[in-house]
Amino acid sequence: MSIRYEIVRLLLRLGVALGLALVLAALMAVLHGGGYSRSLELCCYFVGAFMFVLAAAGNSPGRGYALDVESGLAGSSRWRTVIGEPANAPSTTLAPAVPFLFAGSVLILVGVALSFVG
Repeated sequence: MSIRYEIVRLLLRLGVALGLALVLAALMAVLHGGGYSRSLELCCYFVGAFMFVLAAAGNSPGRGYALDVESGLAGSSRWRTVIGEPANAPSTTLAPAVPFLFAGSVLILVGVALSFVG
């Protein structure tokens, strides 16, 4: 994959997470009363923490084992080394957890910034 695709994937994940935090903050401000900025701060923390949980789930050992078994069933890694190609060619894609970690970190930082402003 190209670098442009990976940047779009990072920004898209961040946009979805920020949009979710904005919608949840609006609902929280309407339902519980209070200020929107305080609700947004709390929702940024909550959605950021949720993104960290999703990043951890994306790197679970069970997922990696299932992918190894699937590629082993295809027999691609064994024959590639015989032909002369590397069994694990370097990849230019980001790990599945990276967009979640990026979005979670940015949302936590937005929450910290909102706590200093408000």
